[in-house]
Amino acid sequence: MAAADLLLLLVLAADAVASTRAVAVSSGRSADDASFGRALESSSSEPRTRGVHSGAARTHDDGVVRRLLDDDADALLDADIARWRQARRRLRQQQQQQQHAVQNDAAWRLWQEQQQQQQEDDGGGDGPADPAASATTKAAAAAGSEAVAGAAVGGSSTGVGGGAGGGGGGTSSAGSSGTHALVAALHRLLAAAKAARAKSPESHVLKLRQLQRAMYLGDLERIRSFVWRMAAGERLTVALLGGSVTMGMGAVLEEPSYAQWLQRWFAEVAPARAGSGLPPEGPGTGHESGRAGTWLGVVGPGWNASTVRVINAACPATSSGYMNLCLGEYLLLPAHSPDLVLLEYAINDPPFPYPAFENEPRKSLELLLRKLLLLPGRPAVVFLNGYRWHGHFTLPGPAKREALGVYYSNTEPEYFEFATYYGLQLLSLKAAVFHQMVAGVRGFRADVTRSQTRTNATADHMALFYEDPMHPSAYTGHRAIAELVIGLLVKVGRGLVMRPWRQSEEAARVAPLPRHLIPGNEDSVSDVCILGNRLRESAVDPKGFSWINEGRDPRAPKWGFTATQPGASIAFLIDTTSGSSSSSGGGVAATAGVAVGSAAGAANGANADATAAGAGLAAAATATAAQSKPRFVMLILAYLRSYESMGLADITCAGGCVCGDRALDLHRKYNNESAAAAMAPAVAAEYAAAVAAAAANVTAQMAPAAQVDGLWEARSSQLQLGCVPAVLLTAQPLAPAGGAAAAGGAAGFEPCRVVVQVAQDTRSSGHKVWWGGDYW
Repeated sequence: MAAADLLLLLVLAADAVASTRAVAVSSGRSADDASFGRALESSSSEPRTRGVHSGAARTHDDGVVRRLLDDDADALLDADIARWRQARRRLRQQQQQQQHAVQNDAAWRLWQEQQQQQQEDDGGGDGPADPAASATTKAAAAAGSEAVAGAAVGGSSTGVGGGAGGGGGGTSSAGSSGTHALVAALHRLLAAAKAARAKSPESHVLKLRQLQRAMYLGDLERIRSFVWRMAAGERLTVALLGGSVTMGMGAVLEEPSYAQWLQRWFAEVAPARAGSGLPPEGPGTGHESGRAGTWLGVVGPGWNASTVRVINAACPATSSGYMNLCLGEYLLLPAHSPDLVLLEYAINDPPFPYPAFENEPRKSLELLLRKLLLLPGRPAVVFLNGYRWHGHFTLPGPAKREALGVYYSNTEPEYFEFATYYGLQLLSLKAAVFHQMVAGVRGFRADVTRSQTRTNATADHMALFYEDPMHPSAYTGHRAIAELVIGLLVKVGRGLVMRPWRQSEEAARVAPLPRHLIPGNEDSVSDVCILGNRLRESAVDPKGFSWINEGRDPRAPKWGFTATQPGASIAFLIDTTSGSSSSSGGGVAATAGVAVGSAAGAANGANADATAAGAGLAAAATATAAQSKPRFVMLILAYLRSYESMGLADITCAGGCVCGDRALDLHRKYNNESAAAAMAPAVAAEYAAAVAAAAANVTAQMAPAAQVDGLWEARSSQLQLGCVPAVLLTAQPLAPAGGAAAAGGAAGFEPCRVVVQVAQDTRSSGHKVWWGGDYW
């Protein structure tokens, strides 16, 4: 309401008062005239003296009337004033609302567009968004595009630039101008995401409601930093860690896997500008491309068309424990230090290990999480939990029911504990699709797999979620997984538009980790992971074992040592002279490793067949107090576990090491596990002599330190791990006769020999043992 309207209101109020008083006077005069007429009539018949009394009465009545009329006028005036005050309050409220709307016009209009887009995504939209709002958003994005293309790149105005992998930094001296430019870039990114979805809306799998129920957001600082820098045009890396689903199984005949769906989306929303320096082709297949071979970085056509590179560092049929020890072999740290890590192990990790949490699978998972969270760039780590309708194993409990179409048949409940404890994001595929699977909705059918209908030319392949009982199909299952990740990034981007990145968030992003969730689960000093050709080179005296590729898919060869006859044996050499596990070039990669506590816990079990963590042949070395002191390590030997014709294998040690319970006894006797102080020289010498004497006892050494069983009740195959505690001599002279070859150890010292022998007994119809190797 304008000022002129207020003035008019006051004038009208004054007129109303004057009119009221005029009416009162007129009414008073009319009353006087009536009284006067009555007085004249009475005066003609009454004595004159009564006229005096009549005049006094008339004067009294006139005063009463005037007072009543004055009260009515005051009441009317008060009502007018009250109405004016109410109008003035409404006017002030409207002015405040208009001022607030003007100040936040761009954000308000974007919010309206986002609400419209969410309705459209959910299939409930009422039509296109407001054209004026769309034009405003586009204008805001265009206004800041040039600034983002210039000063914002490289982190100078992003607020989060600097540090390894683009990790550190804060609000720059560019101040609000840089922030406005990046908010405009976020508008452009979100508009590109909307346009990418609009290209083929019918092909999208998940609706908004499904996305919302599938997300746990946790602490947002790290993921907000990633999206903020992506909008700024920084070069970022997304690492995918997981099993066969992440590797791309289920996407057959050149169909896109979820990794490729992601890379295509990044190319749409974060395209590389001309002169960005990106190579025209993907990385090679040599050492620089990592143990994942051509899958590292090469996840689809045009991977270098985006500033965000997706690295597929998965290994089929492995658990999170395997990646815990061999992370450096797959990411080639620190050269490929990621900014965002997606972990897909909810299917491959054992679902119900006992006791809860205080077991090797969960301890290894926590150690892997901590390694990733402590990488130089402080990446965002997201649980990307897959789901398998066909469980292929028996649920625990008296009913012995098969895990077919069971909601709680994977590791997600315990993963959620880690997510809440460490503040990680969690994406749940089963939360998004399970009810649609039960209802048999097109695109989510799980009763039939696509592989069963491929020969049927009339079959509706887009109706089926799975390619086979273990792997999702490319255009439904894999795409749904990609849409979970995309939905998370878009949701975070919308939040950044409403509340841009702030300097105060950087402290939380790089804050120290809390103590371990699992009691006694401590990080170790280093670990050594021996894979592929290095494993083959470390093998000696193969008797009945052959180096064979048993892989059926050319993208995932399965090289390893295989034997099928009882009595076959092979030995692997472990260098006992290395004081450190690190090396350079093509040597053994060093990463953080398994704790002493968890290693001892595994060895105290019924046997060393811990489905936990490890590699083809891994030695997780704990802290050493002095170079002359024997090293207590955990040998984690990888082997295949499958559902038919698999046998047993005995593990023994010889040379410069002692394995099994005897190693644990020596370690407990000569070490204070609660302290890392250096051992006294005299005690260290006594310890070394005791280990040497135990190693020289050939009779005791030939007794199996552990036994692994390759038969698995579940109808699937997976790389499992046999954990063997060992004490390695660091300065043991070569045996004068019959000693092991010095290969794998420095000249003058005898390496540890880990011997694998196929046992005579078996629980199946065969004796097959597949040992070591790598799927690269």
